[in-house]
Amino acid sequence: MAFEKELQFLKEQKKTVIARWFSSLNREDDIYPEQIDITERLRVANLFIDFIADFHIEAETHPFIISTREWSKKNYQQHRSFSSILNVNDKLKDAFINVFIDYENSKDVLKFLEVLFKRQNIFFREYCESHMKISLELLNEKDSKIDKLHNDRLNLIGKMASSMAHEIRNPLTAIAGFLKLIRQDILNRGQTQLQKYIDVIDDEFNSINMHITGFLSFSRNKAFEEKKIEISIMDLFNSTLFLLNPRLTNENIHLTINNIENCKINIQKISIQQVMSNIISNAIDALITVKFDKLIRIVSFQDEEYVYIHITNNGPEIPNEIRNLLFIPFMTNKENGTGLGLAICREIMTKNNGEIEFESNEKETNFILSFKKKDKKHHMSKS
Repeated sequence: MAFEKELQFLKEQKKTVIARWFSSLNREDDIYPEQIDITERLRVANLFIDFIADFHIEAETHPFIISTREWSKKNYQQHRSFSSILNVNDKLKDAFINVFIDYENSKDVLKFLEVLFKRQNIFFREYCESHMKISLELLNEKDSKIDKLHNDRLNLIGKMASSMAHEIRNPLTAIAGFLKLIRQDILNRGQTQLQKYIDVIDDEFNSINMHITGFLSFSRNKAFEEKKIEISIMDLFNSTLFLLNPRLTNENIHLTINNIENCKINIQKISIQQVMSNIISNAIDALITVKFDKLIRIVSFQDEEYVYIHITNNGPEIPNEIRNLLFIPFMTNKENGTGLGLAICREIMTKNNGEIEFESNEKETNFILSFKKKDKKHHMSKS
């Protein structure tokens, strides 16, 4: 058998190898859990060196390889790093070299150590793969728990939204009815000033209704589901900006629109108005402290699959520490914010077969709404 003398020498020097290995390990490097006594530690170390020296058994099929998963699990639970395990692996190699440094046939021992280290590296590779699998399994388990908590929170918000909508919409419906009667009476009497006051009340009424619809996006109750309609992009812009023009004027913000001609999308109109209104309102808030020209730019375009709406402002950059939290409910850096606005927007976009994303740098912040077009087959069958 190849390396018979070297293997016999290793067998004789095994205790020395283990002693030198253990003595070189720092406390943070020790791969054995503290609860294991010295007898068990020595037993495992002997098995490990036997595995390395069992040249007649393929490393990948050796029984000792099976133990790697248990080691990985224990070390993962104790937060052992890969660098620490690599250090332990290297110190075992040092122990082998120190024992064989005075071996009589230096040429043969170099070849022997090369084979020895290859088997040792196979174990280390298996250990790392096992460690990664355990890490991914535990991370996926944590992600599932987080998703469940997130869904539970959204369900709670949905119940709150449904209850709030019921309590608010009933009196709003009555108010809307009386506003119509007052408007008719004013028109008959020709009271122009009162007509303007009614217009303001009407605008505020529509704004409240839009916010209620936004909250209801968290509700699973189909009774509150808004029907989709086909609407042109420009009509969507006009109906949204109608309510925001006073704020834009008061804050001296210059708004520009670059729109696709004759482009229509199939959406829940009031809900998407809420999304756009929320983003533009956030842009106005961001521009309040800006000392130079305040700009908001709305651009729409399309490709084969999507219609896009970009809403860009030249306000301050969104801080890095909150970027990953923007669409999470209750997360906000505004003093009086609820942290629901953008979370509602994402929920609405999902219901409308769309997505919401953003880009931000020191020059501008851009929110991107993308709406997936109808499937061609569906469109043809409908026509």
